[in-house]
Amino acid sequence: MESLGRYQLKRMLGEGAMSQVYLAYDPKLQRELAIKLLKPEFAQDAQRVELFLNEIQLSGRLHHSNIVSIFDVGQIDEVHFILMQHFESRNLESWFCDHPDLTIEQSLRIVVQLLKAIEHAHAKGIYHRDIKPSNILINDEGLVQLTDFGVAYLNESGVTDDTFVIGTPFYMAPEQLQGHRPTAQSDLYSIGVLLYYLVFGKLPFQASTLKDLDELIQRSEVDLESKQIPPSLKKVIRKLLHKNPAFRYQSATELLKQLDALNAELRSDGKLLNFHISTAWRNTGIVALCFGMLCAALLYLTVNQLSSSLRNTLVSYGDMFVAQMHDHLAEPVLLGDSASMNAIINRFSAADEILYVHLVDNEGRYMASTDGVDAGSYYQAPAGLSRLQLDSQYDVFHYPVDLSGSEIYRFSSRIQYADSTLGRIYVGIKSENLDGIVNKTLFYLLSFILLICGLVVAVVYLIYRYFFKQIKVLNDALQSLYAGNFYTRLKVERKDEIGALKSQFNDLAEQLENFFDQPRAATSADDVDSVQKNSPQAAEVPIEADKTVILNLNKGIEG
Repeated sequence: MESLGRYQLKRMLGEGAMSQVYLAYDPKLQRELAIKLLKPEFAQDAQRVELFLNEIQLSGRLHHSNIVSIFDVGQIDEVHFILMQHFESRNLESWFCDHPDLTIEQSLRIVVQLLKAIEHAHAKGIYHRDIKPSNILINDEGLVQLTDFGVAYLNESGVTDDTFVIGTPFYMAPEQLQGHRPTAQSDLYSIGVLLYYLVFGKLPFQASTLKDLDELIQRSEVDLESKQIPPSLKKVIRKLLHKNPAFRYQSATELLKQLDALNAELRSDGKLLNFHISTAWRNTGIVALCFGMLCAALLYLTVNQLSSSLRNTLVSYGDMFVAQMHDHLAEPVLLGDSASMNAIINRFSAADEILYVHLVDNEGRYMASTDGVDAGSYYQAPAGLSRLQLDSQYDVFHYPVDLSGSEIYRFSSRIQYADSTLGRIYVGIKSENLDGIVNKTLFYLLSFILLICGLVVAVVYLIYRYFFKQIKVLNDALQSLYAGNFYTRLKVERKDEIGALKSQFNDLAEQLENFFDQPRAATSADDVDSVQKNSPQAAEVPIEADKTVILNLNKGIEG
């Protein structure tokens, strides 16, 4: 078909179950329009014609930037048509195929515009009933418009037949599939399915037949763990997809306020590092830090005490060494016997710990030395010499050897004979052996402490992980209850506090299930029999993800 009346049909924009949409040109007004044509095979079907014309009757009441405007309706050569605003765009279904990795912010921007559209429609008492990607248009600037009000429901008596269930099953609320009248909560459920689809890239419930799909929608819990999303967004989706409409958002306005708060939260979180530590690891880290600090303090005290004890041992050894040398050197120094002095200091300095021995007269000149210094030259004290305040009968100094941290302990004593001072003796003792003992002790103690810390951390983490795993199980079960799955039960395997908590949860779930089942029990036997025989969930027919169907509660599926 190239034309319809004065309208020139350029190309097809899309096709649905009952109609085709073309890009048309109106030469009289010299503008492009979108024209929707009822398919010829439905031209004589009164019910299809009524649904087709229902769009102009309802959309004509709506004037909103996020709703496609309807201009006119008519019939030419038995072809029913609707003239609409041409919106240079694509439907969300094809657009999403090219943009599968939407950010949460992008998904929310789309949903917010849709909510503004249905907020306007709901204010007029109109429920769309068929919100899905193919009925949503989006352009390159991100402007969204809702279209196809052909199956919309006007909340006025006598406008639609309540014996029909119309919509796309994958996007229909549980109560819609059961034949209840559409409400604002039904449209919000469809918004929840759409939001889930945009965020997770898949539908919340998928099945090949209407019966299986209905079973999933009525009883299964939506999976919100396949992708990491903010908890507040999970809460929004879970509330939108609640089985009981009374527990969903009560209006699009309420949901818009919630999404505004969620957007503000996401902007705030975006300024922070996206880094999360689980509670089990965080608490384990705190325990490990406290235990490690305690062990470090004990290690410091132990090593410090050991170092102090070894230093006292070295000082005692130095005192004994100097005292023995004093007794042997007093007479040779008095007699000026340099050969005996050299022999004595060489014999005593043979020990590995002794670095040097110097004999100096009262004027500070060498009399003998293990370093081979010429006699008569003046003695110079080492650089960095520092006195130690120790319990010693001699003067004890220490100074560093090099940058490695090794030190030399210098013992100094006057050489006296019969109350006369004949000179001084200087003895240098190395601390390398003591440092080695301290370092080895530190290494072994540190290794032992690290091993103990590792074991403590592992045990504490396993204990925390067990308890937090049980808490997560309870949390998931509570979320399931929140979603309306009152048949949820927990397996009780232990007779401890956790087991008692699970038992209490099961009692609560049972009471809630009985409470919400009471209205069903009050239904008359005839009504129950009617639902079992004629409800759409009894239909075992294949369904397509984006196809609108008409379910006759008296006859079954019609298309």
